[in-house]
Amino acid sequence: MEWFPSIVNLALEAVTDATFPVLVALFVVAALTEVGMPFPFVIDTVLFYIGYNTGTIPLRVLAILLALFLGRVLGSGIIYALARLVGRPFVRWLTRRFPRIGGRLDGLKARLVGGTRGSGRIKVFGPEIMAGTTVCILRLTPGLLTGVTVASGLIHLRFDVFVFGVLLASLAADGALLVSGLLAALGIQWIGIAPSWWVFLIALVVLMGLFWALQHYFTKRRDSRSNS
Repeated sequence: MEWFPSIVNLALEAVTDATFPVLVALFVVAALTEVGMPFPFVIDTVLFYIGYNTGTIPLRVLAILLALFLGRVLGSGIIYALARLVGRPFVRWLTRRFPRIGGRLDGLKARLVGGTRGSGRIKVFGPEIMAGTTVCILRLTPGLLTGVTVASGLIHLRFDVFVFGVLLASLAADGALLVSGLLAALGIQWIGIAPSWWVFLIALVVLMGLFWALQHYFTKRRDSRSNS
């Protein structure tokens, strides 16, 4: 097992240095997450560690944030385009794969739109910034990431407005993780503890696991209330 600490140290150093392979990997992970392929704790761990490592160069942090944002735009853009161009057949296929999405679409569309016309097409209400903010809030709600993208495509929400919502959600979520890591580092320095990498890694996995469990619990509780 002597090789394991070396691999972990190399991985953490690569993340901190924002090497090109790391940026490509984060771009791909972010894009695949948008299309429904989960990568638990990967992005969260990376961002938390970057915030924890206060010596990371700000330009490298910006490069990582940009790679994540572009990956999200690509992945969500594919789902958005399919929902907009194909419409109901795509929704039926997606609902068979993700049953919860079909039950949430009406509610999501109601949040994004303000009425219907004679053709049945729903029109976006309010200024563009309000629609983008709504996309942001829905994306930050556990379990609605793919659903809000599908709903945006179905109602023909302007793509630039949708991307604006993705940007706001990325800044909020990624910024919160960076600040959490920074606060953890400052707190550890304040109490005079210098944990080794494996202690930090175990603690981070435990924290992410608790966060995921709470998120899953509240999502199930919300679904049970909406079905009752």
